[in-house]
Amino acid sequence: MKDSANTSIFQHAGRAFAATENHLPYEIDINNLRTLGPYNINGAWDQPFTSHPKVFYYAITACSLFL
Repeated sequence: MKDSANTSIFQHAGRAFAATENHLPYEIDINNLRTLGPYNINGAWDQPFTSHPKVFYYAITACSLFL
């Protein structure tokens, strides 16, 4: 196999991806684990992703300013 995305799995925008350091992530169908192919963000990305993605959660707070 030429490319093997076997380092990590991550989820983004309701889709699942398998990643490694040396090529684009592969989108996978989580229902049957079928490989759908390399994912390049609709042609906008041409480099490998990190194989250890991080998830950041930001808390949004509302402030009211009364003058």
